[in-house]
Amino acid sequence: MKVAVFYTGALRTYRRTFPSFRRNLLLHDGVHVFAALHASAADARADGEAWLRDAMGPHLKALAWCTPEDPDYVAHREASLATMPLPESWKDYLRRSGSLFEHHQVSLAYEQMAA
Repeated sequence: MKVAVFYTGALRTYRRTFPSFRRNLLLHDGVHVFAALHASAADARADGEAWLRDAMGPHLKALAWCTPEDPDYVAHREASLATMPLPESWKDYLRRSGSLFEHHQVSLAYEQMAA
């Protein structure tokens, strides 16, 4: 049986949580991981990618990097907010809360899996 895992979030948390991730999810060769992670600095991305590829081995099928400042994400976020019948204060909250960015990360991971 094959299992797809979408691995999202900020790179800074993964070194702490990875032992549990490995113990509970990377149980057999059919587990395929599609990751979309937030890391702003290029050196953090390079170090993080090397670490993840080593830690996950053949389970890691794809890895995308993103930040809340990426032009494609900002354009998508603003287009989505423009369609929402909410007061501007709620739209400002959504811009800052991270919820829309987390959804963006899941979308990136899904696109990798579907490719």
